Amino acid sequence: MMNGETVMIVSTMRNEGPYILEWVAHHAALGVDEFLIFTNDCDDHTDEILSRLGKTLRVRQVPNPKTMFPDRGNWQVMAQRFARKFGDYQAADWIYHTDADEFLQIRTSDRTLDSFYSAAADQAGDFHAVSFTSVPFSSAGEKALDARPVQTRYTRMNKHYAAHSEGDKPLINAVKTMFRNDVDFDLRRNHRPYMTAFSAQGLTWVDGSGNALGPEYTDTKFKAINATTSTKLAQMNHYAIKCAEAYLIKLDRGDVVGSDRLGRDTNYWTKYNASGDETTEYATLSPQAQTLFDQFLADPALARLHQKALEVHQGKIAAMKQDPEWCRVAGLLGLDWGTDVVPTTG
Repeated sequence: MMNGETVMIVSTMRNEGPYILEWVAHHAALGVDEFLIFTNDCDDHTDEILSRLGKTLRVRQVPNPKTMFPDRGNWQVMAQRFARKFGDYQAADWIYHTDADEFLQIRTSDRTLDSFYSAAADQAGDFHAVSFTSVPFSSAGEKALDARPVQTRYTRMNKHYAAHSEGDKPLINAVKTMFRNDVDFDLRRNHRPYMTAFSAQGLTWVDGSGNALGPEYTDTKFKAINATTSTKLAQMNHYAIKCAEAYLIKLDRGDVVGSDRLGRDTNYWTKYNASGDETTEYATLSPQAQTLFDQFLADPALARLHQKALEVHQGKIAAMKQDPEWCRVAGLLGLDWGTDVVPTTG
């Protein structure tokens, strides 16, 4: 709940099996009430894990409609359009589009959406949308897949936020936006919705510091803001690459959006793997999230599926080690698979 109103996450997943339990536990502990998850031809038990979670939480797993219409649209857009046809979506008060490698972090006292709303509303009054700044994290030299929680394992950001803040220098990062469902936006997109002349409608849009955003943002399609001034109360941690082997799995499965943005080069990896500030602020799950995570693993069926998902990913890596082309790409990421590969610049 946020301000006593229901919050629904809408997401699209492809082969995210080892990471789902932590991700759902984390967001449920924040106060997210419902999860509507569209899955894209997964082969690592993602569908089964989500379905099992739906026995005890309001988690709904739905095959992406693009699986039936492969020649139409892209995976993410198809799912987000289809989501609006569900009664649960229509009944939710707040909608939040986010991905399985993104963890919303609330920095107020009890780390919940309710306390965030109170703190932000104290500054800007009641609001109708909030754009949370994305803060990407690097691999920090991590190589192999293992069972450690994502937030515990990856604690190095890919930019130097402290230095930029001290020097009053902006850092422009992408956003993900939570918005009131009863606002008649012209478009509802992955990073943010859009409404012509939003500012003229008597509506308020804030950032993760509770700052009211002006028409230069709200009335445009910009999907990035200054990260040094917009994360006082909340931010969205983005673990886009994780370790080197996890990134190879990401390359193998393809982009969840449906476009071939990743290829088999190092451009995306190099961008996200820069070495920035270290932080352990998010390395420990909240007590509420840890309790939920432990409850999930106490379910023998969920525990088995969770372990099998990791084993599927490890099996994919084992198969890649027999493929010269994948060995070449692994070498570019710093993995020693016994090949002589000269790294190239991204």
